[in-house]
Amino acid sequence: MPNVSGYLVIGLLLGPSFFNIVSTSDAKSLEIISELALAFIAFSIGSEFVIKDMKQYGKKIFVITVAEVIGAIAVVFSVMYFIFRKDFAFSIVIASMSAATAPAATLLVIRQYRASGPLTRTILPVVALDDILGIMAFGIAMSLAKMSVSGITPSFVTLITDLSIEIFGSLFARFVIGLALTIVLRKIKSHDDYQIASLIAISIGVGISNLLGLSPLLTNIMIGTTLVNLLHRHDKAFNSVVPKVN
Repeated sequence: MPNVSGYLVIGLLLGPSFFNIVSTSDAKSLEIISELALAFIAFSIGSEFVIKDMKQYGKKIFVITVAEVIGAIAVVFSVMYFIFRKDFAFSIVIASMSAATAPAATLLVIRQYRASGPLTRTILPVVALDDILGIMAFGIAMSLAKMSVSGITPSFVTLITDLSIEIFGSLFARFVIGLALTIVLRKIKSHDDYQIASLIAISIGVGISNLLGLSPLLTNIMIGTTLVNLLHRHDKAFNSVVPKVN
């Protein structure tokens, strides 16, 4: 079985649900470790967004992502609203949250078995893109939920404008961080310097995201994407942060 299966089982056994060795308060205090680990993984996933590959697989990736997001939202909403008879606001918000996926397990399995090919080059971008669509779906769902509860109809233009600013504005800020990292890495040679510069960029991305209420996952995906397309020896930067499994 993949190593990540063992990690999940151990975490479940040590957590509050079983032996409570790691209590809820302990888990809360360790959230920074989890957040940084996910940031490293997101940074590594950004390396899969190579422009030449996206030209070849881009259409398939987009279709798969949209179908996955819409399918998940439709199924979860139908189950909650029609079968469990929950109210509309609750059902639509829960359904929108179901669209997002956690990329950590997927990346760890792919790296452990050193899988490479059309399937892996499709899966990782899908895992990343569905978080972007998931954020958009959640914003729309929250507006619909507020409308159903308060009876006030939100402006469609305002809704689209807010989502555009949140998605594209923040992506531009992340691109700037990735561009700055690329410029710095072009001037250094040492492996340790690669690692230090990459860790600083990832940490800045997490900090800015938390400060502005944005997604650290999307931030570091964009930083990694910028790096892989602009830096010639980008593999040194990615391997210094998330080494490949031998």
